[in-house]
Amino acid sequence: MTIIALTVLAIVFLAQLLIPKARFATKRNGLLLFVAASIAVFGNAVWLSVSQYHLWLSSGVGKFFLPPYQSFDYFVFYSRARFFDPYLLSFLLGILFLIGAAVLNRNYGELFFEPIEPYLFGTALLLGGTPGWFAYGAVLFTLFFLEVLSVTIYAVGIRKQAPPRVGLYYLWLPAGIFTIMISRWLSALPLWQMMKI
Repeated sequence: MTIIALTVLAIVFLAQLLIPKARFATKRNGLLLFVAASIAVFGNAVWLSVSQYHLWLSSGVGKFFLPPYQSFDYFVFYSRARFFDPYLLSFLLGILFLIGAAVLNRNYGELFFEPIEPYLFGTALLLGGTPGWFAYGAVLFTLFFLEVLSVTIYAVGIRKQAPPRVGLYYLWLPAGIFTIMISRWLSALPLWQMMKI
């Protein structure tokens, strides 16, 4: 799933950079992106489940994990725990934050985000998996802090003017890409193991 998530985020980030903001940053594109990412994640989980079933079926020892030796519920539980659960929580969090950010933005007259930004945020949360969403939040906060710091130093220290408004438009996807790239390293940490589903 890591390769799929990185590919999706990299392609969308490249599109974000190359397509003019007026055409790319629409709610329609954001919704299409979130739905396509959801289909990719859960379609991959279904494919992995079917592959696991056939692997066990053709294995000498693995067939004892399937009916008639075990209840089919055992396989369903195994597949759900192994392939679906890590993304189910991140999917729910993605929807929760997507809706929350969209409502907050609408209530304040589109002050905080471009129309597509809540969807970029939700998609990156979804593709990060669990506990990747936690690391994603830390990476996003760190990148945003560095962006604000550098813009402020440049504006106040060098140009001698008030710092401009800083947004997250170009940080949602790179933070997700970076989080997925370091997730293999983070998986060795005890905190990561404790949070893993």
